[in-house]
Amino acid sequence: MSAAGPARFDLGTVGRGLPFAEALPQLRAALEGRGVAVVRARPGAGKTTLVPPAVADLLAGRGGPRRVVVTGPRRVVVQAAARRLAALTGTRVGGLVGSTVRGDRQVGRETVVEFVTAGVLVRRLLG
Repeated sequence: MSAAGPARFDLGTVGRGLPFAEALPQLRAALEGRGVAVVRARPGAGKTTLVPPAVADLLAGRGGPRRVVVTGPRRVVVQAAARRLAALTGTRVGGLVGSTVRGDRQVGRETVVEFVTAGVLVRRLLG
C-alpha cells in the first residue's frame, strides 16, 4: 500500500482470506484524498488485523507518524490482536507489532503498530 517508501508489512500475507483485503484500494484512496476514513465491516472482515498495517505502510510512504495506535476494549482483546498480527508477520510481540495494557508494555524502537486498551490511550492523551 505504500507508494513512496518501503512497505513494512506484506499485506498480501496479512490479508489472505480476509474480506476487507478487497477494500484496501478504497481505504488508500480515502486516506490519500481526505486524510480520513471510516471503516465499517462485519466481524472477521479484517478491521483489526489488516487495516492497522495498511495505514502504517501508507503513512511510512508519506513520511508520516511512525506508529499506528489501535485501541481495544479489554486487555485480552488487545493482547490477542497483537499476537495474531505478530504471527502473521513472522515477528514477535514487542517488535514490529506491540501491545500495552496496564502493567504490561511490550513495545520496542521498531514497533510500528501498537495495540492498547482504551484506558491506556486515555492516560496517554491526558499526559
